[in-house]
Amino acid sequence: MANPWYSYPQDTPGGGYGERSEPLDPHYLKPDTNIQVPAGTPITALLSGTVTDVSDRGKSAGGLSVTVRLNNPINSVATHISYNYLGSPQVSKEQNVQAGQTIGIAGSPTGIFTAVALGSDDVWGGGSGFALNAVGDPRLDPRPVLAAANKGTLGTGVPAGWHDDGTTLVAPNGVHIMHGFRTWVLSHDWDANNWPLGPEFGRQQLEDSNPSLGGGTQMIFRWTMLGFTQQRGVFQEWIGQELLQARQQKAALSAQVQQLKQS
Repeated sequence: MANPWYSYPQDTPGGGYGERSEPLDPHYLKPDTNIQVPAGTPITALLSGTVTDVSDRGKSAGGLSVTVRLNNPINSVATHISYNYLGSPQVSKEQNVQAGQTIGIAGSPTGIFTAVALGSDDVWGGGSGFALNAVGDPRLDPRPVLAAANKGTLGTGVPAGWHDDGTTLVAPNGVHIMHGFRTWVLSHDWDANNWPLGPEFGRQQLEDSNPSLGGGTQMIFRWTMLGFTQQRGVFQEWIGQELLQARQQKAALSAQVQQLKQS
């Protein structure tokens, strides 16, 4: 059986999504991930959805492209997947596709390797959502999706020992995970031992070390924490920076207590 298209080598280290200027247009960062897929290899849909565009975007903007609006978005901004620089399409606009279904054939006449991109627009590069790709927004990084596909956990990424009924994900300790936090866990190759330490909760200031984030909803896990704001959707927070901030605050308070004792 032939290797799946997403198993072939990707961009070189330091040259991937958001890590350098786009070679074809240095005005923005690299907005996608190129994969060295041999010509003639079937390109299959990573996730199920509806085809919103099949068009030639030109050599500098994606070549022959197929965009799929996902039935279950990865996060608030990663609502679409575009398969770019194809040799030929195998689907048409408004067609429903299932994960694993062939949507195109590799072998772009431009000579550019097949690329996959996450986005918010029905047409790749054709809407305001591309502004997030252009600055390397981590919510649109295709690499975690491709990693999950290679591990066989994409789309069915319920961690071992956890349970999901299609609405609520339940960790081994009984804590329920719902809505955007559930979608994040299922789509990010989540380690089964990274349990939530409690249910989600609201905070007027999500991160003490980064007041500019403002308020939102947070969920703390053993190894990380997830946050949600209306502007950013779900994102992974800087738990190390928060820990350092908490330790510095504790040290300052301890020093104040000692001063009071001595006075």
